[in-house]
Amino acid sequence: MFHSPNPDADAEANRYVNAIARGAAFDAVIDRCGEVVTISEIQTAAADAMKIMIDDENIVLPLVGIRRLYGLTAEVEDVVTHPVRFVRRWNTLSKNAD
Repeated sequence: MFHSPNPDADAEANRYVNAIARGAAFDAVIDRCGEVVTISEIQTAAADAMKIMIDDENIVLPLVGIRRLYGLTAEVEDVVTHPVRFVRRWNTLSKNAD
């Protein structure tokens, strides 16, 4: 994810950034990613930036994603999901000893 290009920089250097950078709202969220300190704040800021790129501006198309919801319990550990159904393995599951 890129901040808006520097208007004083070389046009060639800005070419890729011009295609990806999305303006003031996106810049504010990217700035927030570098300013916040907790993991949850960083995750929220990054999710906000992804929402702008994917949902609001439609400039990024996610090619792979986890589309299935998995119900989990504290008794089950080592759940590893995979976006490709036939690659998902269930033999890694284990039961919590507690």
